[in-house]
Amino acid sequence: MFLKSVKTRKASIHLLSLKGFEKQATLLQTNKLVNINNNKQLWKIIEIYLTRWKCDEYYRYIKKLYKMRYFKVRGHNSIRNIIAMTRAIAYFTSIYIEISI
Repeated sequence: MFLKSVKTRKASIHLLSLKGFEKQATLLQTNKLVNINNNKQLWKIIEIYLTRWKCDEYYRYIKKLYKMRYFKVRGHNSIRNIIAMTRAIAYFTSIYIEISI
């Protein structure tokens, strides 16, 4: 585990280097104060990043599956609305296909 801290005008940024997840070291950037001797705190940060990674992968999959690559949204509400719309389209499409068969 490697930790490097950088101070900017507005906040401190900490860079964690993790080995063992992939061939190369994984770098995690956080603005939370990190104590590398506290395993519980480190695993909490890793858990948060892994959860975020799963959400990003799911969103990327939905965009690719429904060919929505030109939708550029960044806010939480916008992403939630796009996913809800996609699910509604998938639901009504499956009903339509079932009725026509």
